[in-house]
Parts: sequence; structure tokens; C-alpha cells
Amino acid sequence: MTKLQLKLAQKYEENSYNAALNFWAENQDEIKSLSEQERDDLKKMMLRYCKINKDESSALTISQDRDSPQNKEIVSFLFELARIYNDGKSVDKNTVKAERLYEMLLEGGDSDDLYKLGEMYKSGDGVAKNDSKAAECFKKSAVGGNKLAAYRLGEMYMTGCGVEKSRTEAENWYNAANAEKNVYSNTISRMVIPDGITNISKSAFEGLENLRSVVIPNSVNRIETKAFSGCTALESVTFSNEKISIEKDAFKECKSLNEEARKIIERRCNSFFVFVNGGSFFNRDTCSNISVSSFEIGRYLVTKKLYEDIMGKKDIYSMYATFSALHKEIDKDAILLPVNVDWYDAVEFCNKLSICENLTPCYTGYGNSIKCDFSLNGYRLPTEAEWEFAARGGNRSGAFNYSGGNKLSDIAWHKGNSENILHEVGQKESNELGIYDMSGNVWEWCWDWYDDFVINKDQINPRGASFGSSRVLRGGCYRDSCVLQKRDHHKPNYYDDTIGFRVARTVGKKEEVYEPKMMERMFPSDIY
Repeated sequence: MTKLQLKLAQKYEENSYNAALNFWAENQDEIKSLSEQERDDLKKMMLRYCKINKDESSALTISQDRDSPQNKEIVSFLFELARIYNDGKSVDKNTVKAERLYEMLLEGGDSDDLYKLGEMYKSGDGVAKNDSKAAECFKKSAVGGNKLAAYRLGEMYMTGCGVEKSRTEAENWYNAANAEKNVYSNTISRMVIPDGITNISKSAFEGLENLRSVVIPNSVNRIETKAFSGCTALESVTFSNEKISIEKDAFKECKSLNEEARKIIERRCNSFFVFVNGGSFFNRDTCSNISVSSFEIGRYLVTKKLYEDIMGKKDIYSMYATFSALHKEIDKDAILLPVNVDWYDAVEFCNKLSICENLTPCYTGYGNSIKCDFSLNGYRLPTEAEWEFAARGGNRSGAFNYSGGNKLSDIAWHKGNSENILHEVGQKESNELGIYDMSGNVWEWCWDWYDDFVINKDQINPRGASFGSSRVLRGGCYRDSCVLQKRDHHKPNYYDDTIGFRVARTVGKKEEVYEPKMMERMFPSDIY
């Protein structure tokens, strides 16, 4: 015990608490000259005297260093003292005084203190329940860097609890909570994703080692890659939306998952189709909104393997091995390349795939008289409007130059990185809906005629041209720049190594989404 500690103890024991306070005030210069450890020990002693005498005001002035151990003890004392006044167990109940103490913490507490106070206001534990005050505490705590507070604030905005209900605000705070990991996040053991959240972003909760259970509401349509990667203690994942899209590696290294969760995750990771809620997008050429109804679209381009399995034959390029500029030989790796066929072969494939899956084919007729019944449940080519809506990420974005972002090499094989060859499907980043290769690799056939009489050749006809001499192509290819709005066209009997397709299907709502039976044909294991 230092000399000053001894004198402080004597003042307190022999005189009074006030004498100890006076001694503390009169000897500040000498106290400041002590070593850090000696100063901390002396402050702890004075703090105990404050606590014994329930003097919160003096406790607040003892130290201005909020990071010091003794200050944490002061804050703990203030919480405890406010709770005592609120409960009225060992002192006369005084909620006004308790509230004043909490107000002091709200004004001067750090992010940790404010998060704790917010939880108290939210639950009514130790203070009168007040959702507005809870939201205020969480907001100040989140601004100070507490990610768990940001998560809680997102919940409150989503439900309209203590704040005006706002999905936009909720997603902003929810994204802030996911933006980076810290010690607060790693205290979570059970997580309930707020209802109304539609997307769990890439690496959102990666590496939360203490997370044991997650509840995911029906509103979540997609879980992106590595969202829960490295959550080694995660055992239970509850899915309300059975049609949720889960990207590969979303639950990588989650070794503790129970069998039920593992089966659902494996099944949804292998979902060939992405459900797209109907909506509209603004077309800058026509200066109008183009609307589409809900539909499904292939997550991947149709591969050579899938085409051969369904059609019983290879595409033209595979049959005659004319890959000299693309590949030196056709080998087992070529099966995951996008298939290269003309428009007629793509339509025939859709009908045969529908029959294989016990669905009603959409296409009837031959040549230029082919018709599509969009009310049927079979597979078909997407309309141009559907294709662009999906490429834009549905209602999620629309501001990108390419499908999924503005960094072309991250999301597409194009003339700058393809080395002038085709590439396997699904190797680049997906867009917001989890769809791959909508920019680059190969042009994609659409259902629509290309209207030869439209002056502006880059203009989408929202109803589709009723006739023409060629069919629409979208998406660009490995020899191109792949700008999202770029269009091309060819006669329906034309094919080359830069043209492929993906399939779509008409559905009214998520509950009508069809589960393909031919999973082993849809998804070559090499993709995953």
C-alpha cells in the first residue's frame, strides 16, 4: 500500500467520507505524479468509498479516462445503483433518481455501456421498459462501433418497435451489423434474422465461433456465399422459406450442423432455379417502366452435359470437335462448358426437358410458326424483358453496368480476361439473385423476335415483336465487353461458339416453384 493509499484510508476510517473526498480533491497534483498502477489502485479505493456511500456524482468525476479499469467499475456501480433505486429493495424506491442515473449513462457512456442500457430499456430489466429509449441507446452504441447494437436496431426498424417502421433503415443497420466482425458479434449464440430481410449478404456472419442456432424467416430469398462460413459451433438452422436460394460455401466448415439442417442446405445449394418476384424496371430508351410477372430462371447456363443427357446427342461443336480456336481437344472438362446451339435446338431442348420432368411443354409448331403458351408449367426460353429483369437483380438493383456489379472481371468472362476461350459455368461471382454468367461467356437466346422495323436497335419492345427475321440475344460473350443493356440478334438457325442459353419457367408465387427430379443431370458434381 502506498503512502497516499494509507492516508486516504485513515481519513475515511478516522474522520468521515467527506474527509476522504476532500483529501482526494486536495491531493490531485500528487496523485497525478503516481505511476499508472498506483493511480489505478488509489482510484479503486476511492470508488469503493463512493459505492458504500451511494455517491454517484462523485464517482463520475473520479476519472475522465473511460478506458481505464477503474472507470469500468464506476460504470458498473452506476448501473447497480440505478437498479437499486428502481427496485426499491435496500433503499426507498426512487424511479426518478434511477432514471437520472441512466440519463447520465446515456449522455456519457461508451458503446458498450449504451448497448447494455439499450437491452435494459428493451426488456424492462432494472428500469421501466421504454422502446424509444432502447432505440436511442442502440443507435448511439452502433455509431460508436457496436455491431450487435446495429443488429438490434435493425430489428426494431423492421418491426416498428420504438421507431417508425422502415425496411430501408432496417436493412441499412442490418448491413452495418454485418459490415465487419468484432468482439461484440462473437458474443451471439442464438440469432433470429428479422422478418422482412430478403438477403443475407456475402460473409455476413463468417467466423462467429459461438453461434449455435439461427432462425431464418420466410422473407429471406437468398443466402450468399460464406454467409455463415466458419461458424463451427452452429448446430441448428431453421428455414421458413423452403424455396430459399443458398449459394455454395454459404455454410462452409459448419461441422456441427444437425442432419435436418444439413439436408436442407445441401438441397437448396443444388437448386438449379432462382425464383424471381415479378416487378418492373425503367428502360431508358423508351423512358418507361417495363413490367414482368413472377418466374423462375436457371441459375446456370445450360451445359454440354445437361444438353447431351436430355437430347441424347452432343451440340454441333462437340460432335465435330471444331474447337481448334477454343480447345485443343474435347475432354471430360468440356461437359461443364455452356452448350452452343441455335434457337430451334434450344426450344426443342426446353420441350424435352419438360417431358422428362413430367411438366407440360410450352412450345408447339415448327420453324417460324413456333408458338409459346406462357400459361403452361413447362420450361421455355426467357422473354427479353424477363432476362433483363433477372440480369438487373430483380428489384434489388439496376444501377450496375453489368449483371452483378461494375467490376466486369469479377462477374464475367469477357474479351479482357477470357484468353479467347469459353469457360465453365458458374466460375465468376453471381448477381444479386444468385444467377451466374448473365454478363459474358456466351450470348443467350431469348424468346423474342428482333423487330427489324424498330429504328433504335437497342430498344426493348416490352411486348416482344410479333414477327421478324431474327431472334434476340442478350448478355455479351467472352469476346465482348458485356454491357448489361447491350443487345444482339441472329437468325434462329444460326449457331457458333459465342451463343448459348438458359431456361425459364412461369410460376405465380414461391409456393408453385417446382423441384426438378433429375438433380444429378441438372448439377454435375464438378460445379460444387
